[in-house]
Amino acid sequence: MSPSEQAEYPFAITAMRPDESHWDLDCEITIFDGRNRIQATGNGYVERDLPRGLYVVRLATAGAMTETVISHDGPTERKIEGPKRSSALPATDAKDNHEYYSGPATHFSLVSTAHAPQSTAGTCRMMIMFRAREESERIALGSIHLGSLQTADGETITSFGDADLAKDEAAGWAIFSTCLKPGAYLLTNEEENDQIVMPIHLFEGWDSLVFLPVDKRVHLARASLDIVAHGSGFDPADGFSQKIDAAVKMLGKRFGDIPQEVRAAAIHGKFQHPLAGIIGACAHFLSKDRDAHLEATMIRNLWALMPGSPDVIALLFLSWRGREVEQPRDFNALLKKAETAFGQSIAGFLPLSTPPILRPSLDAIIAQSQVVPYLIAANSWLETASISDYAAGPWAIFDGSPMVSLIMSMQPGTRNPLSHQKLYPIVKGVFSQTLELARRADWEISKNATIKSIANTPLARELGRTELGAKLQELQIQFFPDLIAADDTVADVVSKIRDQSETIMRIGVSSSVPRWLLDMARDILSEDDIDTMARDLASRAQVPLRVAAAALQLAQASDKRAPNTDPPTLPRLPVP
Repeated sequence: MSPSEQAEYPFAITAMRPDESHWDLDCEITIFDGRNRIQATGNGYVERDLPRGLYVVRLATAGAMTETVISHDGPTERKIEGPKRSSALPATDAKDNHEYYSGPATHFSLVSTAHAPQSTAGTCRMMIMFRAREESERIALGSIHLGSLQTADGETITSFGDADLAKDEAAGWAIFSTCLKPGAYLLTNEEENDQIVMPIHLFEGWDSLVFLPVDKRVHLARASLDIVAHGSGFDPADGFSQKIDAAVKMLGKRFGDIPQEVRAAAIHGKFQHPLAGIIGACAHFLSKDRDAHLEATMIRNLWALMPGSPDVIALLFLSWRGREVEQPRDFNALLKKAETAFGQSIAGFLPLSTPPILRPSLDAIIAQSQVVPYLIAANSWLETASISDYAAGPWAIFDGSPMVSLIMSMQPGTRNPLSHQKLYPIVKGVFSQTLELARRADWEISKNATIKSIANTPLARELGRTELGAKLQELQIQFFPDLIAADDTVADVVSKIRDQSETIMRIGVSSSVPRWLLDMARDILSEDDIDTMARDLASRAQVPLRVAAAALQLAQASDKRAPNTDPPTLPRLPVP
């Protein structure tokens, strides 16, 4: 080759933010030659002398990537816009952002579309935006079930009816916005016949802004959440919020993989974005790069910012991992250790009853409940979340069907729509099947036959109760096995299902053992003591220890080799 062909010339690339305001230092630049060999790498800006030829410049950020082919015949200097990411957040760095989404989001993050019920009205704004990817999709929002928003106590804030929404059907968006009291709220939506729940928390002095993508249905798992100072509103160009949203979307529940600089920015930026503080702290505790002094300060600051937050309590549990820290083994020891960490007693917040925002937080609480069994309140939303086999994305989303069914039955004026004539064959058929399963008899059940005469052992009766609960759940009716007495007739059971709704509501939600957990319990049965087996099952299934013990009791009761035992129930929660 001639000397001229070997000559090298400057090759400079600058990655620009999508709004072209300045360099994008979070954008990774990689330059490849014609043989796909890497010639240079960097963040935001790369310059290197290279010979003439064709080069491919790859820009990657937040899980998005673009490639540009550049002919290099002399000094080359190019500014290339970084790739836009996919997100429900109508931010300037998102490819799905449009003015007809960011404009309404900014406006209604400051203006209410509806008045909250008097019992829940407060000073913290909750804005929920349902949106299509773009105007051309022309989604008929009016034909899509948007779900509901309710308190943890079951009071409905809105069912997203037209009177509570501002919307533009042509552009494909609808917004609900109101001011509520600080606390836990539950966004519920039906998905393949399950009631999927997303917990959202409001903190004093802060507003929670939720963005939900919609096509044929609402996708809670792909939601974006922004928490901003009250009254500051949504800013589509806020670079820090964009980074946090990008980190969550890119990494899902693998927070430990967030780069150190993003973790540091999230932790030190906690006072301008509480969610960033939680995410950064999660990433820190799940990494190998630990700092005891930083962790102590971080936890105390986040607690002051978000007192009572189950996510912050979960961070305390995470901080005990991977270090030589003595784990509290009982409720009182946990309270004492938490008081030292937070600078105040958290007795009023325990046992925990509402799920956290993030999936790693939920996992940490479940893991801690395997050491301190009564950490999670019995018959609570959190317990329902802890045994749900539904998980998607970074949020603590779960199948809340049992709880939702009960809450629906508690609404004023709500009546069981099933008649006695419709319920009777269901109950009768279930206990007929029990007879066959228990091999007790082969005869028609009469109307006056008692449960005791149908199946006079706890084994057969428990099979009937379990199956009946499953059948009724399909009809959106919450069933409580403890209401069945040995001398009840089939007709009595039907009457109890229909007429004792007040008693059912006072008892609360029955923590029914899911079938998958019962199958695992049967597989793990051995000659070991119940405590050893329960801890093994809880660890394998990642469920609370108390629930694992109940599953084993039920598995033993349904095993023909097991001794005659009482029907299993989850232990009552003692007063710590």
